Amino acid sequence: MLCGDCGELLRDLTRLPFRAEEQALALPLVPPAGGGDQDGVELVVLPAVSASRYEGLVARTVLAYKDHEVTGLARVLAPALHRAVAGACAQLHPGSAPLLVCPPSTPAARLRRSHRPVEHLLGACGLRPASGLVAPTVSAALRSLLPGSGQKARGMGARRRALRGTLRITAAGRLILPGSEVILVDDVLTTGATLHELHRALAGAGAVVRGAAVLAASRRRSPGAEGSGRAASACRPTPRTSSGSARDE
Repeated sequence: MLCGDCGELLRDLTRLPFRAEEQALALPLVPPAGGGDQDGVELVVLPAVSASRYEGLVARTVLAYKDHEVTGLARVLAPALHRAVAGACAQLHPGSAPLLVCPPSTPAARLRRSHRPVEHLLGACGLRPASGLVAPTVSAALRSLLPGSGQKARGMGARRRALRGTLRITAAGRLILPGSEVILVDDVLTTGATLHELHRALAGAGAVVRGAAVLAASRRRSPGAEGSGRAASACRPTPRTSSGSARDE
């Protein structure tokens, strides 16, 4: 768990959500808000609001929560995600509440974890995700169980190719999604490949995807750049297991 000082620092690091889409080059291009889909409308990158940078204390806390089963960290992470979702709704969808849709878990992720991290955080801050509308295709579900199927070591192009066509709309989704306003919600935004695939599936079902909200966004690195992120604190969350790594997008 976090000590008092680290908990306070994490709250400070996630206090001011910011727009993060420029860092994620694989996010889809969409018509601007109110621009419709007429010919000649200049497309923009899907807007994304992040609570924090994925580095230092924030990155270590997210890893401990997701992959080391330190679920008590939801107490400090859930308010941060709530601020990102609230910011996204205020900026991208003022008015009635949109559907909050998270990427569905793969069978491999469900085997590794006792909970669904993003949905758990949304529930912990009083928000209800729209579950059961999107699912992995059968082939994608089976591939997720194979060794080396994770996304972490892949570059942007490889991630997009690996994820293309991996999601399907469920029977419930076909009923609910047409015409529905949607905000995508995920934990870590890296390249944007996961949100690109989720947007493809939802938009293809007739949903109007207004943007995304994430807990943390990685900085874009220059080719060949090294770096382990800014060390925000010497304190580290205490893991319950000794293996595992976060699924970045």
